[in-house]
Amino acid sequence: MSDKIGTSNFFWCFPSARGATLNARMSRLKETTLGLQIGVSELQDVVDAEKAERIPTLERQVGLARYAELQSKIVALNREQEQYGESNPVQLNLKRRAVILAQEAATRHTDNTLSIISYFVQSRGIDSKDFRAHLEISEDWDDI
Repeated sequence: MSDKIGTSNFFWCFPSARGATLNARMSRLKETTLGLQIGVSELQDVVDAEKAERIPTLERQVGLARYAELQSKIVALNREQEQYGESNPVQLNLKRRAVILAQEAATRHTDNTLSIISYFVQSRGIDSKDFRAHLEISEDWDDI
C-alpha cells in the first residue's frame, strides 16, 4: 500500500501472511517442545521411582552378570575385528582398485614422457641420451 502526500510517496509495510504463518508455527512448535520436555521429566521421575522400588533378586543379579559378560565379549570381539580389518574383503578390493589406478597413472606418465622424448628426437634431431640428461631421467628408468 502507498499514500501520496504532496509530492512524496509513502509506502506502508504490513506483516505478510507468510510471516504470520511462520510465527504461528513457531509458537506451536515451542508449545509442543515444552509439552514433550514435561513428559520426559515425568517419565524420568517414574523411572527413578521404579528403580528405588526395585527389589534385588537372584534372577536379576544373574541377568546383570550375564549382561556384563556379554558386553565384555562384544568389546573383545570388536577389538579382534579391528585386528583383522586389513583382511576385510571390502578393504582388499579397495586396495586392489587403488593399485590398478596407480599402475594406469604410471603408464600414462611413462607414455607421455616417451612421447615428449620421441617428439624432440624426431622433430629437433636431439639425441635421446642428451634429452634424458636434460630432464634428469636416469639410464635405469624403465621404458614400458
